[in-house]
Amino acid sequence: MIESITVGKVKTVFSTSEPNQVLIRYEDRVTAGNGRKELWVEDKGSVCCEISKILFEKLQDRGVKTHYINLNDNRSMICRKVDIVPLEVVVRNISNNQINYYVNNGNCY
Repeated sequence: MIESITVGKVKTVFSTSEPNQVLIRYEDRVTAGNGRKELWVEDKGSVCCEISKILFEKLQDRGVKTHYINLNDNRSMICRKVDIVPLEVVVRNISNNQINYYVNNGNCY
């Protein structure tokens, strides 16, 4: 039986039948003010899941180990179960074209 391990503001982590793996589901929720305000945006979870997949694959291609294994569907991924370092990174006010330029030119930061 799959059960949730932890529920965050925009992602939920579930157990899987594999003891060393988890399923991470990206939600359509958008938050502000540390979760005090929220909005639901259709397909936001799918977009965030795809962006995360691209970034994890770019890191792995450059020899950086990640927890990412593969996509489960368009809004969830299978990952290795790991101990989490509680670090949050927030990126704001960067246009899509600027991100595409850096990622496609090998300057992923």
